[in-house]
Amino acid sequence: MNAVDGSGSHKEGTVRRDIGASIFAYALSGLVLVHYVASIFIQGEFDTSLGDALGGGIPIAELTTGQIVMYGIAVGVKTLALAALIVVLTLAARNMLRGEFFTPANSRYFSSACFILLAGGLGWFIEGMADNWYSSSIDFDQWSGFAAKPPEFVVFYVFLLTLSLVAVAVRRGVRMQEDVDGLV
Repeated sequence: MNAVDGSGSHKEGTVRRDIGASIFAYALSGLVLVHYVASIFIQGEFDTSLGDALGGGIPIAELTTGQIVMYGIAVGVKTLALAALIVVLTLAARNMLRGEFFTPANSRYFSSACFILLAGGLGWFIEGMADNWYSSSIDFDQWSGFAAKPPEFVVFYVFLLTLSLVAVAVRRGVRMQEDVDGLV
């Protein structure tokens, strides 16, 4: 409650500011994503776990056509998934900014975000296959890594579980709201 006029406008302003900050953060994430893709072309290297093990990125000039295609597909899948995730979560945040929390649209957005994130995991898998292919072509025997390092995978997995939990909570909130509306 606002101490001056007794209304809840101060709290509402805080909620709007928080959701606005989330939308800004999603936009910033989009810029980081664009920078990631642009850096591949600017530097001429793929940034992967194998590249880290080799002491830098994987130079595109040293790759066969098939390896370039595989790395390109991996980057494309991950980029499209992250871009779609940013869009879907921005749409959910926009709805929340309007005061629409427990809506069927938000339920769909959060459920879609879970599936999009899983699809992005496919990009990591493809990148791992490309890393294995390149490591065997340069006789780098020490390589036995996975495209997602353990800390990255844990963050990915926890985020997926959190999105799933939010999707369930919003879906149940929608049902409860429908039940209450049916009683009134």
